[in-house]
Amino acid sequence: RISQTRGRWLRIVTADGMAPLRLRVAGRLQEMVSLPVPTHRLPAGSLLHAADLRLARIPARLAEGDMLRDPAQAEGMALRRMARPGEPLRRSDLQQPEAVAKGARVAMRLLAPGLLLLAQGEALQGGPVGARIPVLNPASRAVLEAEITGPGQVRVTAGSTPITPPGGGGGYYSSYATRVAGR
Repeated sequence: RISQTRGRWLRIVTADGMAPLRLRVAGRLQEMVSLPVPTHRLPAGSLLHAADLRLARIPARLAEGDMLRDPAQAEGMALRRMARPGEPLRRSDLQQPEAVAKGARVAMRLLAPGLLLLAQGEALQGGPVGARIPVLNPASRAVLEAEITGPGQVRVTAGSTPITPPGGGGGYYSSYATRVAGR
């Protein structure tokens, strides 16, 4: 008999080939699930590879919510926080790896019909591919919003208005833009 409410069970055991013997054996029933867990300590920002994870049996009550269920989902992702060995990962613990770091030099690209402009800029924020970040054009000291398209590369949309005008006057990033451009 299994008690669903308390997770306990009771079973009467009879052994074949022996004189009938009845024993009461009591125990606790605990549902287990297999989840990927780190094989070793991983610091925040680490990129995950197949060798970093193994499947482990975890009590189902600890595997609720947005737990990572398939190790393939973690391949190439970056950790938002430090991960301990044997501790299940949540999907929210993972993020796309940062393609551009804050303060990094980036290749800015502006594409319009019949026009391609390329320039160097400085990322005022970091982010993964697809993120929109402010980028400083050191030549004009204007801060533009750009989309990260790859490692060290951003795309400025044609017709976009600078966050701060040329010269760096006004706006949230203006004092930073003035300091950086003055290097």
